[in-house]
Amino acid sequence: MNKYAMLIDPSKCIGCNLCVEACEKAHGGLAPASYYTWIIDLKGYAGLSYAPVHCLHCEDPPCVKACPSGAMRKLENGAVIVDHELCIGCSFCISSCPFNRIHYDPESRLVYKCDLCYERIGGGKKPACVEACPYEAKLFGDYEEMLKIGKERAEKLKGGLLVYPGETVVLYVLTRDQLNLLKAEYVLEEAYPSRSRSLMDLMKYSRIGVAVLFAGSIIYFVNWRKKRMSKISEGEG
Repeated sequence: MNKYAMLIDPSKCIGCNLCVEACEKAHGGLAPASYYTWIIDLKGYAGLSYAPVHCLHCEDPPCVKACPSGAMRKLENGAVIVDHELCIGCSFCISSCPFNRIHYDPESRLVYKCDLCYERIGGGKKPACVEACPYEAKLFGDYEEMLKIGKERAEKLKGGLLVYPGETVVLYVLTRDQLNLLKAEYVLEEAYPSRSRSLMDLMKYSRIGVAVLFAGSIIYFVNWRKKRMSKISEGEG
């Protein structure tokens, strides 16, 4: 299966919200479109008027590690999805997400996030938001191809950066000032916040440790009880 990527160039975004409308239509109104993708108004600072925002689809997603029900999954094509039939609404994934891209819907008691339109791309189509964008603020295709285009665009910018190659499926092309602006808006960080992964790994191993301790306690109690009952039957109790 091909691995895909989405390249976002906020300098080309005009804030038309066609991507948001296309997303809402593609997902059949399962939740407000802002749960999947949205546009923030940057008022022209650092040369940016608007910026598209949605899940970055991490290569090693903390939300998948945090999910106790197996509802969060990483697909081979790069998409991180939530299976609503398995979701129990615990919100552990929300607290684990380093970018605050997962949302809880109190009405359905489920979590929602961008799923990279994995069903569409499985049928050879592009994600709805990419297809609807009239100015190519979003591009979609083979991961290596998007990586190449992203690096080329970044090189043409003064102090251009590609965020976060090798770490996420969704990549941003930005100048240093633009990255700082999106950092101030809590959209991105300087580098991928790997502390989220470390925390999830720690929680995972902690749960395993607790399970081992609990199992060990049961075994100890069973063995102690057997010895105790044996002594009692022998008249030593």
